[in-house]
Amino acid sequence: MKENLQLFHQRRSVRQFTAEPISDEDLRLLLECATRAPTGGKLQPWEFVVVRDPDVKAALVKATYTGYSTDAHEPQAWIGQAPVVVVVCVNPLATCARYGESGAEVALMDGAAATENLLLAACAMGLGACWVAGFRPQEVKRVLGLPQGVRPLALVPIGKPAQCPDPKPRLPLRYVCHRDRYGRPYWQ
Repeated sequence: MKENLQLFHQRRSVRQFTAEPISDEDLRLLLECATRAPTGGKLQPWEFVVVRDPDVKAALVKATYTGYSTDAHEPQAWIGQAPVVVVVCVNPLATCARYGESGAEVALMDGAAATENLLLAACAMGLGACWVAGFRPQEVKRVLGLPQGVRPLALVPIGKPAQCPDPKPRLPLRYVCHRDRYGRPYWQ
Protein backbone atom coordinates (compact mmCIF):
# COMPACT_ATOMS: atom_id res chain seq x y z
CA MET A 1 0.00 0.00 0.00
CA LYS A 2 2.86 2.40 0.72
CA GLU A 3 3.92 2.22 -2.94
CA ASN A 4 0.78 4.25 -3.76
CA LEU A 5 2.32 7.14 -1.84
CA GLN A 6 5.08 7.52 -4.44
CA LEU A 7 2.78 9.84 -6.40
CA PHE A 8 3.33 12.52 -3.75
CA HIS A 9 7.08 12.30 -4.27
CA GLN A 10 6.82 12.21 -8.08
CA ARG A 11 4.68 15.33 -8.47
CA ARG A 12 6.64 18.33 -9.73
CA SER A 13 5.82 21.82 -10.94
CA VAL A 14 6.29 21.41 -14.69
CA ARG A 15 6.83 24.57 -16.73
CA GLN A 16 7.86 23.12 -20.11
CA PHE A 17 5.44 21.22 -22.31
CA THR A 18 5.41 19.45 -25.64
CA ALA A 19 2.90 20.54 -28.29
CA GLU A 20 0.93 17.29 -27.89
CA PRO A 21 -2.73 18.08 -27.17
CA ILE A 22 -4.68 16.88 -24.15
CA SER A 23 -7.80 14.95 -25.16
CA ASP A 24 -11.23 15.94 -23.87
CA GLU A 25 -11.47 12.45 -22.36
CA ASP A 26 -8.27 12.99 -20.33
CA LEU A 27 -9.40 16.48 -19.39
CA ARG A 28 -12.73 15.15 -18.15
CA LEU A 29 -10.93 12.55 -16.02
CA LEU A 30 -8.63 15.23 -14.55
CA LEU A 31 -11.55 17.48 -13.64
CA GLU A 32 -13.57 14.60 -12.20
CA CYS A 33 -10.60 13.87 -9.93
CA ALA A 34 -10.48 17.54 -8.94
CA THR A 35 -14.13 17.42 -7.89
CA ARG A 36 -13.45 14.44 -5.61
CA ALA A 37 -11.63 16.80 -3.23
CA PRO A 38 -12.92 17.25 0.30
CA THR A 39 -15.40 20.08 0.67
CA GLY A 40 -16.86 21.80 3.72
CA GLY A 41 -20.53 20.97 4.13
CA LYS A 42 -20.49 19.18 0.74
CA LEU A 43 -21.00 22.62 -0.84
CA GLN A 44 -18.40 22.21 -3.62
CA PRO A 45 -17.77 25.92 -4.29
CA TRP A 46 -15.25 25.23 -7.06
CA GLU A 47 -15.71 26.05 -10.73
CA PHE A 48 -13.27 25.43 -13.56
CA VAL A 49 -12.66 27.45 -16.71
CA VAL A 50 -10.86 25.35 -19.32
CA VAL A 51 -8.80 27.50 -21.67
CA ARG A 52 -7.52 26.11 -24.96
CA ASP A 53 -7.86 29.23 -27.13
CA PRO A 54 -4.37 30.70 -27.78
CA ASP A 55 -5.67 34.28 -27.61
CA VAL A 56 -7.30 33.71 -24.23
CA LYS A 57 -4.14 31.98 -22.97
CA ALA A 58 -2.11 34.98 -24.16
CA ALA A 59 -4.42 37.32 -22.24
CA LEU A 60 -4.03 35.16 -19.13
CA VAL A 61 -0.25 35.28 -19.51
CA LYS A 62 -0.43 39.10 -19.54
CA ALA A 63 -2.29 38.93 -16.22
CA THR A 64 0.58 36.99 -14.60
CA TYR A 65 3.78 38.18 -12.99
CA THR A 66 7.00 36.61 -11.82
CA GLY A 67 8.64 37.17 -8.51
CA TYR A 68 6.93 38.18 -5.34
CA SER A 69 5.23 41.42 -6.29
CA THR A 70 2.16 42.31 -8.31
CA ASP A 71 4.24 45.25 -9.57
CA ALA A 72 6.66 42.88 -11.29
CA HIS A 73 6.58 43.40 -15.03
CA GLU A 74 7.65 40.02 -16.38
CA PRO A 75 4.69 37.79 -17.25
CA GLN A 76 5.01 34.01 -16.98
CA ALA A 77 5.19 33.44 -20.74
CA TRP A 78 5.75 29.68 -20.42
CA ILE A 79 2.07 29.28 -19.47
CA GLY A 80 1.10 29.93 -23.09
CA GLN A 81 3.01 26.80 -24.19
CA ALA A 82 0.63 24.49 -22.33
CA PRO A 83 -2.06 22.87 -24.50
CA VAL A 84 -4.64 23.67 -21.83
CA VAL A 85 -4.87 25.99 -18.83
CA VAL A 86 -7.45 25.18 -16.18
CA VAL A 87 -8.42 28.20 -14.11
CA VAL A 88 -9.67 27.02 -10.74
CA CYS A 89 -12.24 29.42 -9.33
CA VAL A 90 -14.30 29.51 -6.17
CA ASN A 91 -17.74 30.92 -5.54
CA PRO A 92 -18.13 31.43 -1.78
CA LEU A 93 -21.83 32.37 -1.93
CA ALA A 94 -23.06 29.03 -0.56
CA THR A 95 -20.21 28.59 1.93
CA CYS A 96 -20.82 32.07 3.35
CA ALA A 97 -24.55 31.35 3.59
CA ARG A 98 -23.75 28.29 5.69
CA TYR A 99 -20.66 29.39 7.64
CA GLY A 100 -21.05 33.15 7.76
CA GLU A 101 -17.99 35.32 7.27
CA SER A 102 -15.60 32.38 7.61
CA GLY A 103 -17.31 30.73 4.63
CA ALA A 104 -15.02 32.63 2.26
CA GLU A 105 -12.04 30.85 3.82
CA VAL A 106 -13.85 27.52 3.55
CA ALA A 107 -14.34 28.14 -0.17
CA LEU A 108 -10.62 28.91 -0.57
CA MET A 109 -9.67 25.72 1.27
CA ASP A 110 -12.04 23.67 -0.88
CA GLY A 111 -10.64 25.25 -4.04
CA ALA A 112 -7.09 24.56 -2.87
CA ALA A 113 -7.95 20.91 -2.23
CA ALA A 114 -9.49 20.64 -5.71
CA THR A 115 -6.36 22.21 -7.21
CA GLU A 116 -4.11 19.71 -5.45
CA ASN A 117 -6.31 16.84 -6.67
CA LEU A 118 -5.98 18.21 -10.20
CA LEU A 119 -2.18 18.36 -9.88
CA LEU A 120 -1.94 14.83 -8.47
CA ALA A 121 -4.28 13.43 -11.14
CA ALA A 122 -2.15 15.05 -13.86
CA CYS A 123 0.97 13.45 -12.38
CA ALA A 124 -0.74 10.04 -12.15
CA MET A 125 -1.66 10.32 -15.84
CA GLY A 126 1.90 11.16 -16.89
CA LEU A 127 1.07 14.81 -17.50
CA GLY A 128 2.85 17.89 -16.24
CA ALA A 129 1.16 20.75 -14.43
CA CYS A 130 1.97 23.72 -12.24
CA TRP A 131 -0.02 25.71 -9.68
CA VAL A 132 0.34 29.36 -10.69
CA ALA A 133 -0.61 31.91 -8.06
CA GLY A 134 1.26 34.91 -9.46
CA PHE A 135 -1.56 36.65 -11.29
CA ARG A 136 -3.75 39.72 -10.96
CA PRO A 137 -7.23 38.39 -10.05
CA GLN A 138 -9.16 41.36 -11.48
CA GLU A 139 -7.45 40.97 -14.85
CA VAL A 140 -8.16 37.22 -14.91
CA LYS A 141 -11.80 37.91 -14.00
CA ARG A 142 -12.05 40.36 -16.89
CA VAL A 143 -10.36 38.04 -19.41
CA LEU A 144 -12.63 35.13 -18.51
CA GLY A 145 -15.81 37.13 -17.96
CA LEU A 146 -16.23 35.78 -14.43
CA PRO A 147 -19.45 36.91 -12.73
CA GLN A 148 -19.60 38.88 -9.50
CA GLY A 149 -18.59 36.71 -6.55
CA VAL A 150 -16.58 34.16 -8.54
CA ARG A 151 -12.90 34.42 -7.65
CA PRO A 152 -9.99 32.92 -9.62
CA LEU A 153 -7.80 30.92 -7.26
CA ALA A 154 -5.20 29.21 -9.45
CA LEU A 155 -4.05 28.94 -13.03
CA VAL A 156 -3.03 25.36 -13.81
CA PRO A 157 -1.24 24.88 -17.14
CA ILE A 158 -1.35 21.19 -18.13
CA GLY A 159 0.42 19.25 -20.86
CA LYS A 160 2.85 16.50 -21.69
CA PRO A 161 6.07 17.42 -19.88
CA ALA A 162 9.01 18.40 -22.07
CA GLN A 163 11.28 18.00 -19.05
CA CYS A 164 11.13 16.49 -15.60
CA PRO A 165 12.48 18.92 -13.04
CA ASP A 166 14.47 17.73 -10.06
CA PRO A 167 12.57 17.62 -6.78
CA LYS A 168 12.73 20.79 -4.72
CA PRO A 169 13.87 20.42 -1.12
CA ARG A 170 11.32 20.42 1.65
CA LEU A 171 11.82 21.43 5.25
CA PRO A 172 12.53 18.49 7.56
CA LEU A 173 9.55 17.40 9.65
CA ARG A 174 11.31 18.50 12.83
CA TYR A 175 10.77 22.12 11.70
CA VAL A 176 7.10 21.84 10.80
CA CYS A 177 5.59 19.22 13.17
CA HIS A 178 4.88 20.03 16.80
CA ARG A 179 4.10 17.71 19.72
CA ASP A 180 0.94 18.55 21.65
CA ARG A 181 1.55 22.30 21.43
CA TYR A 182 3.37 24.72 19.22
CA GLY A 183 7.15 24.95 19.62
CA ARG A 184 7.73 21.41 20.83
CA PRO A 185 9.19 19.43 17.91
CA TYR A 186 7.49 16.12 17.27
CA TRP A 187 10.68 14.65 15.84
CA GLN A 188 14.20 15.62 16.84
